[in-house]
Amino acid sequence: MGLNKRFLIYFMVFLTFFSCKKEKSESNLDFNYAYFPLEEGNFISYNVDSINYNDFSTPVLVTRNNYQIKEVVADEFIDLEGRVSHRIERFYRKSNDEDWAVLNVYYATINERTAEKIEENQRFIKLVFPVGEGKQWLGNKFIDPSDELVFLKDWKYEMKDVNKPLIFGSLKFDSTLAVLQQYDSSAINITSSIEKYAKNIGLVYKELRFLKSQNNFGLPWEERAEQGYILRMSIIDYGKE
Repeated sequence: MGLNKRFLIYFMVFLTFFSCKKEKSESNLDFNYAYFPLEEGNFISYNVDSINYNDFSTPVLVTRNNYQIKEVVADEFIDLEGRVSHRIERFYRKSNDEDWAVLNVYYATINERTAEKIEENQRFIKLVFPVGEGKQWLGNKFIDPSDELVFLKDWKYEMKDVNKPLIFGSLKFDSTLAVLQQYDSSAINITSSIEKYAKNIGLVYKELRFLKSQNNFGLPWEERAEQGYILRMSIIDYGKE
């Protein structure tokens, strides 16, 4: 038997062994899909706080709004790529005293390696599997970075604080993780985005900050911002309808 042929046989045996070992290892691995549950009837309610800064007037006009959003996992369907997906029906109200009003619809899909969500007609890769500390991915890679959305280009998501407990008010979660979607800061602007997920529940917290300022450099951003906005979503209730 020639040397090249013998080497080829050894290589194929090694490759087969490695592939089997990898397959066996992954079959025993908990991918933690429970961080992105899509069971029909599941709902999460959030308290939403927003702060908008407008420097067209002096002093800067600061507008604050508080309201509630509820997301409900609705019926499943097959998307354009042939994947099982779910409608996420969203509702709005200003306070607990009001009835929920229909707001809009998002869409969510979970497959072997990713959890995706279409929000305002934009497709985001929210999580990757198996979850793991320090994992990175391009969560906005499906978004067309047009002039309006250019600020979303090349965001490299990173998974942090995996399987850590977390408390929001009276709600306690045994296992959560954070996804740092973006953090870019300088003396005159800051862009930051983070989401937090709880196992068997889903998204429990979200914060976006897009701010600019050329004054009061010693103050916190929330006090010195002149343009932009802050948005915070915090879970207040969850369950099944």
